Amino acid sequence: MDLTDEQWALYEGRYGKLMWRISHMISGDHMLASLEDNYSDLCMAALESINGFHKKTGKSFDEMVKMKLFDQYTKTCLWTAKARKGIKLTQKMNFRNKHISLSDDIAYLEIKDSSSSAAFRTIDALDTLNSLGDSAKPIIDAINSNDKIISSEGKIKIKPLSKALDKTVEKTNVMLNKLGVNADEHS
Repeated sequence: MDLTDEQWALYEGRYGKLMWRISHMISGDHMLASLEDNYSDLCMAALESINGFHKKTGKSFDEMVKMKLFDQYTKTCLWTAKARKGIKLTQKMNFRNKHISLSDDIAYLEIKDSSSSAAFRTIDALDTLNSLGDSAKPIIDAINSNDKIISSEGKIKIKPLSKALDKTVEKTNVMLNKLGVNADEHS
């Protein structure tokens, strides 16, 4: 069923505020779904509900819009569309249901790296540590406790790291190679 501009204006006049309210409630996060996208999806659901009701009853839009059953059907379809989209967003972004609190005073590591202008925060180090596994922990701890392990070019000095880890240069090189880290062989 095709609607005229006047019919759609009548529909939006009656259900537009509800559709905007539902659009706000779908995700609440512009990174997941913008308000306009949510509203657009609800407009599509509205058009589908109009066509669905027309197929079930055989009535024209002008007849349907006056019926209480159409009003209930439309509201049910809009809320169902909200639930469907919300469920899809929740499944795609399961971390949204986890609440993580980060304080504003995140401590900075005392790693001097002249090749980087960006600060290296504790949270970055924890992310790196978690992504690399247990083999990275002793290396990160050694670098954090001794800034002389990093050269002025930002490379790891193998001998001071070996000494800090209490390992041979060869074993330290093997550890670094497993992590995909290049060391300064000449220091």
